[in-house]
Amino acid sequence: MSAATTLESLDLAALLCSRVCHDLISPAGAIVNGLARGFIEDDKVKLAWNVPRVLLPKNRVKLALNMLVVASQAIPRGGSLTVESSGSEAEMTFKIVAKGLNARIAQSVPDLLAGSPASGTVDAHAIQPFYTGLLARHCGLAVTIEAEGDAIVVAAR
Repeated sequence: MSAATTLESLDLAALLCSRVCHDLISPAGAIVNGLARGFIEDDKVKLAWNVPRVLLPKNRVKLALNMLVVASQAIPRGGSLTVESSGSEAEMTFKIVAKGLNARIAQSVPDLLAGSPASGTVDAHAIQPFYTGLLARHCGLAVTIEAEGDAIVVAAR
């Protein structure tokens, strides 16, 4: 396994902003962002949030939310997302189960989560899983994505 790819902080920020702008300016993204319970849940996707209300370090919160975005990308035709946690507040880990028609893992995502993109570079389309992996490592965790039966499971342990 090769060494993890790193980005300068300004490059990371620029790529993240590029990704956000891309999502917000597309008509479908703009419509979905303005409906119902927010960015994730809509007519196509149902969200079950099974995480207790606790105060967590901000990077653990960011990790959970970014894992949710990565998991949602595995069900492009909609379905369900179930967010679960285990462990105490300071050591909390997360598991997100995505189920839906044609649920799949994009080929590059496992390597991006591990910090080792196959191409050796990270662009605006790849930044979400790359950043999620960075957050996990900062929290002392590893994040994985795997197919389990008809589900895609994103887990940080």
